[in-house]
Amino acid sequence: MSGRIIDVNGRKVHVLENGSGAPLLYLHGFADVHSVKESWLPFHEMLAKQARLIAPAHPGCAQTDENKDIESVEDVLFHYLEILDALKLERFDLVGSCVGGWIAAELAVRHPEKIRKLVLIGATGLFVEGELIGDIFMMAQPEYGSSYASLREMLFATANQPDALDMFPDG
Repeated sequence: MSGRIIDVNGRKVHVLENGSGAPLLYLHGFADVHSVKESWLPFHEMLAKQARLIAPAHPGCAQTDENKDIESVEDVLFHYLEILDALKLERFDLVGSCVGGWIAAELAVRHPEKIRKLVLIGATGLFVEGELIGDIFMMAQPEYGSSYASLREMLFATANQPDALDMFPDG
C-alpha cells in the first residue's frame, strides 16, 4: 500500500493505492479506511489482489483538505470529477461503501460512460420506496455526550460486536 497527496485545484487530496491491473476506484464509508482506520482492512487487501485499488479520502477525512464549496451531493460529484481528472482515470470499476456508496451511485447515474462495474455496500442517502433514510451524519454525533450505540447499530449487524466497538467506542 502506498499513500500520496495529490493537488486538485489547490486542494490536497490523500490517495491510497495498492495492487495492479484494471483500475478500481474505492469510495470509503464511516467504518473504513480514511475514517476510523489508517490502513487497509482485509477486504481492501483482497480487492487489491485483483485490481489497482485507488482510494481517495473524502474532503475533511484523513489528510484531505476540507472543501468549503461543498453544499450538496452534486458538489461532491464535481469534487470527484476533478479527482478523476487529476488521476487520469477515464473508465474504471467503482465500489462505494456507506456514504461512499451514495457518492458512487450518484456518479454512476450521472456519468455511466466512466463506470465499467458498480458495487454498492450499505449505501446511505439513497431513496428506497417504503424505507426510512437514516441520517448517518446525525448518528455520528455521540448520544448523551459519549454513546455511539446508535451509529454502531446503523453501521453494523449489532451495536456491541467487537469491530463496531473497536471503531466507534463510547467515551
